Amino acid sequence: MVLRLSLPPEFIDVLAQRMADLVADRAECSVDTLPWLNVESTANYLDTTEDSIRGMVKRGQLVPHRSDTGRLLFRREELDQHAIGDAARTQT
Repeated sequence: MVLRLSLPPEFIDVLAQRMADLVADRAECSVDTLPWLNVESTANYLDTTEDSIRGMVKRGQLVPHRSDTGRLLFRREELDQHAIGDAARTQT
């Protein structure tokens, strides 16, 4: 017997974030060490707002990856490179 269940993408996003949080807790690491960040975590990481992050995406300053549900995700390494580039531009 096969059971098929259809869930709304919003539910899947919330469930995925909760599972990531639980895995991080179990692995004794914090969200600060995870390689992928959502818009909220990216805003916190870059010390800005979620609207600012979305604006940077629209202007092509940040390139997001997308989850299967269309959620914007950012790699921490790429954000670090972005921040290094910004610092270099402000010094010249």
